[in-house]
Amino acid sequence: MEFSLDCEMAFQFQPIFLLPLFFSQCFTHPIFSGDHTPFKGPLIDPFIALNGDKKYSDGSKENGGKGEYNGGWELVSHNSGVMAMHMVLLPRTNKVVMVEAANFGPSQVRLSRWKCRLFLRKRGINDEDCWAHAVEYNTKTAAIRPLKMVTNAWGSSGGLSANGTLVQAGGWSSGARTVRYLSGSKASRWIEYSCALSRKRWYSTQHILPNGRFVVIGGRRMFNYEFIPRRKKSTFKVFKLTFLERTTDDVENNLYPFVFLSTDGNLFIFANNRSILFNPITHKIIRRYPILSGGSRNYPASGMSALLPIQLRDPNPKVIRAEVIVCGGARPEAAKLADKGVYLTALQDCGRMEITAANATWTKEVMPTPRVMGDMLVLPTGDLLMLNGAKRGTSGWNFADDPNYVPVLYKPDGPITQRFTELKATSIARMYHSTSALLPDGTILVAGSNTKNYYFTRGTKYPTEFRVEKFYPPYLDPLRVSDRPKIETNFKRKMVKYGKGLTVVFKLKTILRVKLSDLKVTMYAPPFTTHGFSMNQRLLILAKRQLINTGGGRFRVSVVAPPSAKVAPPGYYLIFVVHQGLPSPGSIILTMSVGSCGGFKCPSRRLENIEEDGPASWLPETCAPPETPIESMEFLARSWSLSAMELAKALAADNLDKYSAFCSVGNEAEIHVASSVASEEAIIQQLPGGGSPPISPRDSDDMKELFLLHQALNPDFLSNQQLLRNGLYKSIMRGKTFGRWLKDQKERKKQEIRTHNAQLHAAVSVAGVAAAVAALAASNAASPEVLATQHKKPSKTSAAIASAAALVASHCIEIAEDMGADHDHILMAVNSAVNARTNGDIMTLTAGAATALRGAATLRARLQKGCGTATLVLSEEQIEEGRESNILIALNFVSRGGELLKRTRKGALHWKQVSFNIDSCWQVAVKMKSKHMAGTFTKKKKCVVSGVYCDIPAWPGREREESSEQRAYFGIKTDDRIIEFECRNNSDKQMWAEGIQYMLHCRASMI
Repeated sequence: MEFSLDCEMAFQFQPIFLLPLFFSQCFTHPIFSGDHTPFKGPLIDPFIALNGDKKYSDGSKENGGKGEYNGGWELVSHNSGVMAMHMVLLPRTNKVVMVEAANFGPSQVRLSRWKCRLFLRKRGINDEDCWAHAVEYNTKTAAIRPLKMVTNAWGSSGGLSANGTLVQAGGWSSGARTVRYLSGSKASRWIEYSCALSRKRWYSTQHILPNGRFVVIGGRRMFNYEFIPRRKKSTFKVFKLTFLERTTDDVENNLYPFVFLSTDGNLFIFANNRSILFNPITHKIIRRYPILSGGSRNYPASGMSALLPIQLRDPNPKVIRAEVIVCGGARPEAAKLADKGVYLTALQDCGRMEITAANATWTKEVMPTPRVMGDMLVLPTGDLLMLNGAKRGTSGWNFADDPNYVPVLYKPDGPITQRFTELKATSIARMYHSTSALLPDGTILVAGSNTKNYYFTRGTKYPTEFRVEKFYPPYLDPLRVSDRPKIETNFKRKMVKYGKGLTVVFKLKTILRVKLSDLKVTMYAPPFTTHGFSMNQRLLILAKRQLINTGGGRFRVSVVAPPSAKVAPPGYYLIFVVHQGLPSPGSIILTMSVGSCGGFKCPSRRLENIEEDGPASWLPETCAPPETPIESMEFLARSWSLSAMELAKALAADNLDKYSAFCSVGNEAEIHVASSVASEEAIIQQLPGGGSPPISPRDSDDMKELFLLHQALNPDFLSNQQLLRNGLYKSIMRGKTFGRWLKDQKERKKQEIRTHNAQLHAAVSVAGVAAAVAALAASNAASPEVLATQHKKPSKTSAAIASAAALVASHCIEIAEDMGADHDHILMAVNSAVNARTNGDIMTLTAGAATALRGAATLRARLQKGCGTATLVLSEEQIEEGRESNILIALNFVSRGGELLKRTRKGALHWKQVSFNIDSCWQVAVKMKSKHMAGTFTKKKKCVVSGVYCDIPAWPGREREESSEQRAYFGIKTDDRIIEFECRNNSDKQMWAEGIQYMLHCRASMI
């Protein structure tokens, strides 16, 4: 039996062979619907769909009837909960985090009552925000889980760390200096550090470095960059970047700069229309690239940019090719004219440049349509997808018009005149603040759009969008979807080592012969997308070695992992197998630094050139007691050595080996050096090259009265209930004034700085001793005179001792850096120490280190002995605008108390001595004493306060008495009623209200 189709493509088939395909794909696949309603039946004729002659609602044909599938759209959710201004895929859970601004009004999903966010309005009035401004979106079920976020993440940057944690930096107002962490595990929550950054980062770009640390570049009027500190720490070191200052204009046009990690470990930075190659280790500009003509490309001009897929070889050349593309944008004056209602046509050109080439120049191409505010995603196949945005205007509130509904596919390796292909259009305008993300199944999640500075779901031309769509690229053609490969290798809990072989087992339904040339294995780093730029996006095409057919439609392909962290920074990637343009669903794979990272500090989990499973026969069973020291230097050195031996025994009993996996070692394979000079270089190379600057104490001229209060804004402090009980309660709630408390805090801060400096000096001294020992051990291991008098086994012993000494030295150096020691300080100490040759040199170094350690221990003991009060918690809004002294005055005022006239339920008036404090249950309590004859107080009453009211009207009858026009009234909310008070004037009323509000805010921050 034959079916004949009256169309351009003559097609004959056997019904038994194709009927299952029709029923499984044409009748059930949602993307054949062609609209944005959930699919509920065969809305189109499958025979017409096969022919590619499907029609739109306006009667036009898809792709001109050529039979090619140009993508499809599916509406997967009507409510994303929040407006997806920021979007990132968490690869470990296959869920997407969407984040919005906290000041655009109520979102579409509420927080639990006990999770409400407290924030401080102007004039000290507290308020609650019970709406979620971040959600975790389930890509399979469209379910959302609200996430509480205390600070405002509007205009922030982000990226996934080496362990898959979302690290988000900056934002607006209270969030401008905040660093947030979301682990990505089930039921995870945000952990926020409000003062972690040294500068306010709004509209800045964040990128991961080969050592796993993040650099944050630029921001609103921020012509500098800094490195995100480790958790629980703050950084006060910032580096000037004049390039950003030179690329700004009257509307800036250089925000959210395009930043990519090149294959040589340097950063490519593009701002406005200029670009540089920047070394984050030396903090130097290596080269300046030609200007990209045509207009501005960064926010608010908001073009698109991506790092093109990196093709890896086996072996790789010395210079691995890296290429960048920049598309769209706007003319420099577009934002000014848009503010007047004039929307200029967006840019339609693309610039493409090989940034690793010696004579790098821009090559221009032209897109099918103009585009501004669009997104650019790299697909698993190596193609690029451009979607969202507008054809006229620029980024900003009501600054654009004419949405660009049509996605565009760009094939980088195609003929130059055939690289762009327009795909199936959407019907939802995705304008300002729209985002997208590539999912592991190969689909594209699209959400967001908000053109006004508040949320408007109706009554406007482009309403706030909470609908979520999925776009199905051409490789998800329903007629070919069954031919997609499927990865069967389980990469869970497996780590890919740089430069090592990797085997991927996949399955194909095809019975045809599979060629190695038809395959690609790609690795994709999920990006953090916001404002038209996908930060940290990266696709690697791995080098192939061999393909084996194991039978049953299963194949095993051998590939080579990326050569170093410069090419593939550590972290989670999605790995895809692409066969004849059809990608498999992605699997999660983890890469981790092993060995040398070329100037960056890299973690290592294994020692090289040591027989780890062999007997440790070279270790003595017992340690001989030391001889009686004669020289004073030797006495100090020997005393510390004995202490170190006892410490080693104690640590061995506590499973010291569990820490060894986190030691940072250089290239141990090069430990067998030919001379002491070479060993010196090996030790120095293990020093971090400045990829992340050390933490330095805050400059004295930048110290404010409430610096300690400001520093207390971190969850770890707030969760330390014992610290709060022992410090805050004793100092504030038991009679000590805030002035005295603040003076004690300043003195304690000085002691902490002195102790910290002493500990840094001790750590650097110990690192110098360890480096000297390692250099001598390496020199002895390779010395020809020593080798000539030893047998084979002792030579292995010497090599093992040298390797162990290098491990200890690198670990000591890392500890010193983690404590905040300056890189130059460490380098100078190590350079001096490795020149030690005699016993006296070693004893002098050891004695100096012993003295430094004892001094640090003495200061630390003195600090712990005088451990006093903890720090009071206040929000960043309270610190700003010169209100520090007002806060202290108000808090001191209400804790000391004063006389107020109280009105009872029946209207009777009584004078009360009123004061407020925080009790042992961490509740704000009011204490009222009744005043009787002779000025004595007999009756006492305590109530828990949950709120304060400033709009209490004047009491009836009081206006007829003298000075009534000066009296003021306020109330406090307790468990059963509102208690009203009368005070002398509005100034006193404001002092009472602000002091109570500050206490309520402190109490909310504690729990």
